[in-house]
Amino acid sequence: MNQISTNKKSQSQPRERGKFAPIGDEPLSKKVTGVRLPVSIHQWVHDKPNYTEWVRKAIADAAEKEMKNVS
Repeated sequence: MNQISTNKKSQSQPRERGKFAPIGDEPLSKKVTGVRLPVSIHQWVHDKPNYTEWVRKAIADAAEKEMKNVS
């Protein structure tokens, strides 16, 4: 039973429940990465309209930047 979710905090477009849209062409990992943030940052991030995509992009951008410096 696939339901369509319109959770505006996590994504602006309807999606299948439990499915997330990848950034770019690369598929998302099946494992979840969770982090604990200071209270003030946590609230600021969660107040964003698409906070899950924002967090995913912020981590991906930081990782790509560091990976370029390692090569």
